[in-house]
Amino acid sequence: MRVLFDDPSQVNPALYRRFLHRALFRGYMSGTVVSPATSYLNLNALILDGAELASLVELSTCFARIFALAGERVAEDIDALLAYGFPLSFAELLRQEVPRPVVFGRFDYLVDESGHWQLIEYNSDTPAGFREATAVDQAAFELLRPYFSGSRVNEQLVSRRLAALRASLPQGRRSIRLGFLTDASDLEDTGHMAYTEQLVRSAFAAQGIETVLGDVHNLGRAGSNRVTLLGRPIDALYRYVTYEALLATPQFWMMAEAVATGKLSLVNGFRGMLLQDKGLLAWIWGHRGDPLFSGAEQSAIALHMPPTWWIHDLPAEVDRRKTVVKQVFGREGNEVYFGDSMSEEDWERCRGWGTFVVQQRVDSPTFTAVGWDLLGRPERRTRWATVGGYVAGEQWAGCYSRLGSRIVNAQAEFVPTFSE
Repeated sequence: MRVLFDDPSQVNPALYRRFLHRALFRGYMSGTVVSPATSYLNLNALILDGAELASLVELSTCFARIFALAGERVAEDIDALLAYGFPLSFAELLRQEVPRPVVFGRFDYLVDESGHWQLIEYNSDTPAGFREATAVDQAAFELLRPYFSGSRVNEQLVSRRLAALRASLPQGRRSIRLGFLTDASDLEDTGHMAYTEQLVRSAFAAQGIETVLGDVHNLGRAGSNRVTLLGRPIDALYRYVTYEALLATPQFWMMAEAVATGKLSLVNGFRGMLLQDKGLLAWIWGHRGDPLFSGAEQSAIALHMPPTWWIHDLPAEVDRRKTVVKQVFGREGNEVYFGDSMSEEDWERCRGWGTFVVQQRVDSPTFTAVGWDLLGRPERRTRWATVGGYVAGEQWAGCYSRLGSRIVNAQAEFVPTFSE
């Protein structure tokens, strides 16, 4: 894996302005600022060679099966779900949900010092980055083609996600109304859902699938437990609002009742939240030799997943300075701490809270990469690269990569991923 541009003299600011214009309008981007001096959209690229890409594809497909199997096993155990931090009401709903493939998820990897992919987490509830990995990625590829010989990794990402979404909808009906749910107070998430809804509407209108986009406060109820969005009864719902934000609201229980009575199909259901729980990483690592997993799956866990334990199960011989401590429900890098920066009091607090796992730190090499400031000027930066492998219906779909600090958070930069 290499970075396309590592010297600001290699790129032209005028090219960046063309890129930014295309990205904003094609991707419905609401903004590009991630820090007082940094642009989120980076006109650069991570270049994977053929072997790196083939390994990423194989591992992502394999881990999709591993997490699905682990989720089925853990979902059967209410006590385990409570230990994972789920409220009893949600745990019961999750246990009763019929297992089915996650429509869209993303495995996040680092490359270790020997050049092997290491899986650090799975985002399967409301994974981000789809419009960047499609519209923005395509705009970058069009402008960067003169600078390298290769191809887009994400050429089939839209079609594969749409196929997985279509397979998740009720079958055998002449017409379906599919709702897309967002939080309109979050401009970024609303732009993401507007972009996705437009793609789905264009692709499926001829198949009798109608779409409607609304805010969580636009959810209502019609007769016989039918759920409405903007006053229109819907048959299926794709939500881009996190469960923790929904759980204590009347809208959640309206939605849950409709699902339980067969009046509503929830496209991205409760199971995704379990598979994303970092406690499942510890469960999978602890069961890496379980016959539940095939020989290939056991090898993938042993070779491409850093050892991970619940904090109260951390073996005494593990060097805590070489670990990363993560809150099981943390998002966007929140509540992630390096063991070598934690005091004994910090460790005791995390043990007391009980909702943390400890993962062996992956020592990933840094890259010297060109980035862009808010005036569109290129500058050299030292960054770590995280490569996300998308799966749609548990099959490989594409990449979403970022350059950032040692902990990937909301301040990381999106960078397209190409192959050569």
